[in-house]
Amino acid sequence: MPQGTVYILILLWTVATISSVTDAFQLSGLQPRCPRSIKLASSYNDDEFLEVDGPKAQLLEAIGYDSRVDDVPRFATFSLRSGDDGSSEKSKISSLAEDLSGYVLPLDKPSRWTLLYTEAPDLLGFRGGPLSQLISIQQLVKSSTQLELVLTYKPSSNIVQLTSSFLSDVQEDRLEQAVTFDYEVGSMNKVDLQLKGTRIEGTRFGGVPALQSPTGLPLGGFSIVYNDGDLRIDKTTQGDFLIIYKRTD
Repeated sequence: MPQGTVYILILLWTVATISSVTDAFQLSGLQPRCPRSIKLASSYNDDEFLEVDGPKAQLLEAIGYDSRVDDVPRFATFSLRSGDDGSSEKSKISSLAEDLSGYVLPLDKPSRWTLLYTEAPDLLGFRGGPLSQLISIQQLVKSSTQLELVLTYKPSSNIVQLTSSFLSDVQEDRLEQAVTFDYEVGSMNKVDLQLKGTRIEGTRFGGVPALQSPTGLPLGGFSIVYNDGDLRIDKTTQGDFLIIYKRTD
C-alpha cells in the first residue's frame, strides 16, 4: 500500500476519534439540578466498609470490575425498547451506590482517577467507532482549581487489519484527547466545571498545539456522593447519572 494511503488511514482514525469526542461534549451544557444533601463523613461505619462482602465490594462486583484486567470503562446498557434487561442491573448498582453515599473525603490534589463505570448517556459517544476503540477515561485532579479529562484510544480491529501487512506495530498506536477544565467545589460537594481548552497527542504523529477556549464555555458539573480516597462515586448535575472512578496514582 502506498505511503500516502497509510497517512490517510491514520488521519481518518484521528479525525473520527476526535469527532466522536467533540460530539459527545456537545451533548452537555444542560441546566444543573440541585443535588441532595450529603451526610457528614464522620457518620460512616468504617467496620461495615472494611467487610470483604460489604457494599463497596458488592458494588465493584456488580459493575464487573476486575483488578487483573485493564481498566476499560463499562457503560450501562441503554435501550428504548421495553422489556430489555439492563434496567434491573442498573437499579442494583444504583441501590448499592446509594448505600455508600454520604462518606465524602476531600479530593486529593493532585490525584488520578480511572473511570470504571458510567450510566451517563452523554459519555456513550466516547466509546469510539469503526476506526478507533476507547481503552481508558481518566480524570486528573491537577490542582485545587484545575482538572483534566483524558481519553485514550487505540486503532480498531478494522484499521489493524487494513494496515497490518505494512505497519506491524499499528496495534500499539495510541491517541490521547485531553480536555482541561477549571473547577470549583461548592456546597454539598457539588463541583462546577468550566471548559478551558484541549490537547491532542498521538504516538505516531506527536502532539497538536493546545486549543484554548476564549470564553470558558460551561459544561455543567457533578456532585461527589462517595469518596474514600480509593473509590469515588459522582452523580452528574444533569440527570443524576452515576459515574464511578477508582484512584490509580
